[in-house]
Parts: sequence; structure tokens; C-alpha cells
Amino acid sequence: MSITLKSDVIIIGAGLSGMTAAFQLLQQVNPPQVVVFEARNRIGGRIYTVEEGLDLGPTWFWSENKHVKELLSLFRIDFFEQYETGHHLFQSSVDAPVKRFASDDSYSVPSYRFTGGTVSLVNALKDQLNHDTIQFQKVVKCIQVLEEEKCVQVQLENGQQWQASHVIVTLPPHLAATTLSYDPPLPATLQNIMQSTPTWMGQAMKVALRYSQPFWRDEQLSGMAVSHTGPVQQFHDASNENVAGLFGWVTDRGTRMTTEARRQAVLRQVVQLFGPQAAVPLAYHEMNWGEEPLTNNAEGNPVVARGHPTYGHAALQVPWEGRVWWATTEASHVSGGYLDGAICIGRRVAQAVAERLKQEVDES
Repeated sequence: MSITLKSDVIIIGAGLSGMTAAFQLLQQVNPPQVVVFEARNRIGGRIYTVEEGLDLGPTWFWSENKHVKELLSLFRIDFFEQYETGHHLFQSSVDAPVKRFASDDSYSVPSYRFTGGTVSLVNALKDQLNHDTIQFQKVVKCIQVLEEEKCVQVQLENGQQWQASHVIVTLPPHLAATTLSYDPPLPATLQNIMQSTPTWMGQAMKVALRYSQPFWRDEQLSGMAVSHTGPVQQFHDASNENVAGLFGWVTDRGTRMTTEARRQAVLRQVVQLFGPQAAVPLAYHEMNWGEEPLTNNAEGNPVVARGHPTYGHAALQVPWEGRVWWATTEASHVSGGYLDGAICIGRRVAQAVAERLKQEVDES
């Protein structure tokens, strides 16, 4: 007979929303027991920083993102404005010349980056948790609501069985709907809503190249380039005080290339745009989120996001069966899809769960 382990709250996923929810719950006057199950061997989810600040996941935030700014202030995380000084580049085809054009600051909205990369956010939250709060490489397979026992039972891939009063699911809705099983089954309407919700960055691919110095700045270039000649459609300066680099988004055609063919094509492209000094980076990194199974369920007919979808569906604002909560940036009606949305929904759901736990204690 297997042993059932127990916690007050189970959080599925140690991305930004899950880490925010865990931190928020543990800040309560009478904090509940919290355990976070993370399928990867790292925190962050779609936040993925390499080389002391090169981000292969979300990179920027903006001045109106109050939830991000509150965490920056709380944890004293350093940030800086995205470098855009100098000329931008544009190339329409392989045979066309590379054109320089001056940026028009009067129409641009400044974006900001984290000095140590976006991972600084989740690292700061992790430092506030108990050492055993997060359990890595723990894959959840089934969520079962036990009405008579007034709890939720969670089955892990490794055979472990856990029970909690409440469960917070922070997976993208499409992934949560297609990779987890539920007992009782999710209502058809809710299932359809979750399956049709695009996963932000779910089809994105980024590359990052590290250099010894940001040599393009010496040529009065901003590092920003729009190109129709290779696998990368847009480059930006990825440098910070610790590392020099460029990053860019890969086209759909580029994602279908082999890894080595794509790498060689990216190198040819950056040389054509930024000159021979770009030919030999100190490091080359790439991440195809469309092939990352813990972000995008490729076998589940993934939804492709065109433009910025409307997130925060009303059906995701209420707990299923009163005990299973949805806390992912795609569920946030504030800044849905962005870092700010992940923090907002993590805070809101954690506070709602804390209040429900208190109510249950008072009624017992």
C-alpha cells in the first residue's frame, strides 16, 4: 500500500507565477505548508538565462509593469534600459545592401532588462522559500478532487501520491489540458477553452551569441537589425555589465533547419549585418520553445499565437471544483502573456487560496 504524502497547498510548476504564488503564501501570518512540483531540473519555466544574462526566454519589461517593478524594489534587483543608441540595420534580401537608419526616439517606448538576466526574478523568490519547498523533476500526471475528503489528490509519474486542500496549476492552459488527467473530467467547455488558449512563446525560437565586447557599438550601431535574408528575423543588443552579446528571433523556416545548418546560417547572417568581427562568437545558444515538451505539447495540436492574444478568460478566474486554481500568465487579465501577468496572477491566486484556507479553518 502506497503512502500518501500531504501538504496544505500543492503548486504545479516553478515558473514565475508558481514561484510568486509560493512566496505569497509563505508570507501569510500563519503560512500554510506549500510544496512546488517542478518537472524540470531548474526553476523559471519559460524564463531561461544563460551566460550571466543572455535570455532565451522573456527578456523585457516596461515602465507600466507595476508588478515587476514591485518585485524589483522588494528584492533590490538591478535593471537597465535596453541599449538602442546608434543606427539600426535593415536588409530586404540576400542581394540587397544592408541599410542603416537612425532610430526615432520620439516614437519609441523604452524597454528594460534585468542586469543578471530575467532569472534574477525567480532566483530572488527562490531565496525566500524553505530549502525543501521545491521538488525538482517531479512530473504530475493526474489531479483528482476527493469531495468527501475535502481535498485534492495528485499522482506523480514516479508513483508518489500527494493530497492537499488546494492545488495551483501554473502550466500554460493548453499544456494543462492536454498532458494532465482530471477526475472528475474537466467540463467540456473549460477543456475547450484551455486547449484553444495560445501558449505565449509556445512557437518562439531564440538564438543568443556571446562576444568578448559589443563591437557593433564602436560602429555607432544599436545592435537592432531587421533582416529577410536568413533564419533570424530580428536582432537586438543582448549585452549587460557582465556579458556582450546579440540575440534574435528565428523564423518558422529557420526552426525547420538542422541545428548545425541553422548555426552556420545565423553566423553568415550576423557577418553580413554586423561585419567580420561577428564571425566567431565565444558561444552560441538557441532554444526552440515549440519543441520544448514542458512548454508546448507538440502532439496536442498546439495553437499558434498570431500577434498578442487576448488572455485572462473568465473561466480561468475561478477554481475548478472549488479547489484547483489556474495561475499562469495566460490566465491573467492584467498583462496576460508577459512577466507582469505571471506575477499578477500568482499573487492574486495565492491570496485567494490563503483566504479560502483561513475560512476552512474557521468553519472546522
